[in-house]
Amino acid sequence: MKRWARYSPANYQHKYELVQAETMRLSGQNTRAMDYYDAAIEGAKENKYIQEEAIANELAANFYFAQEKYKIGKTYLQDAYYHYQMWGAKRKLADLEQQYHLYTTAYVNKGHSIRSEAGGLGGAASVPNLDMLSILKASQTLSSEVVLGNLLKK
Repeated sequence: MKRWARYSPANYQHKYELVQAETMRLSGQNTRAMDYYDAAIEGAKENKYIQEEAIANELAANFYFAQEKYKIGKTYLQDAYYHYQMWGAKRKLADLEQQYHLYTTAYVNKGHSIRSEAGGLGGAASVPNLDMLSILKASQTLSSEVVLGNLLKK
């Protein structure tokens, strides 16, 4: 994969960095793992790999939760949730909701954040995330309706 990343960095560098992040995590090199997670997320974002940006954010969140850094992990998990939603990965969203006790409607519409009974991840989500999610939902509604009368009823 390293060779592929060298020849086509836009397509493979972020994938290589995510594998490196997981390798560093498994070997206990946490500082290097953090750097690789962030590089993988940034590379996926830069090259518009929304699916891989979601996956990298989720893996980074799990890494931080394992380190008992819940506030940081929550931020990565919120980003993962947002990108899975952008991707339209409904089954994955349901999985996250079950795993982290999320309620999509509450998360998007009522300002509730990702929380865990054991992990103490309560608190309000940041306003920019809610605004972007609201914009995304409105955009999907607008783009799904082609008849003006039906759109106005919504």
